[in-house]
Amino acid sequence: MTREAAIVDAVEAGDADRVEALLAEDPGSASVRNHEGVSVLMLARYRGDHAMVDRLRDGVGGLDVFEAAALGDVDRVRELVGVDPAAARTASADGFTPLHLAAFFGGPDVARVLLDAGADPNARSATRCR
Repeated sequence: MTREAAIVDAVEAGDADRVEALLAEDPGSASVRNHEGVSVLMLARYRGDHAMVDRLRDGVGGLDVFEAAALGDVDRVRELVGVDPAAARTASADGFTPLHLAAFFGGPDVARVLLDAGADPNARSATRCR
């Protein structure tokens, strides 16, 4: 199993000890994405594992617009849409817009920044329920 697959599996399983060991071996593992392009940080966020999110966030250089929206990082979202307003209207690898993530994870301030930057409040997710 590759190191990338190992950290994805550990995050998806909620195995904090394994994640910690993998990060100790290679801190860059915090920036790994799964085969669909979803970051391990977002996988931990989807699981609601706040401790793991915090640990992974420490190892991520700069949050992308989806991660920043899901984590309620208003300043980072403002920075990213300030450089590229189209980022407010993009869809993540798993089909969600930054606005979807801000709304779901309780970020009204982030949602406001995204709407001011042109996010579509009527956008639908490209993700299908399984």
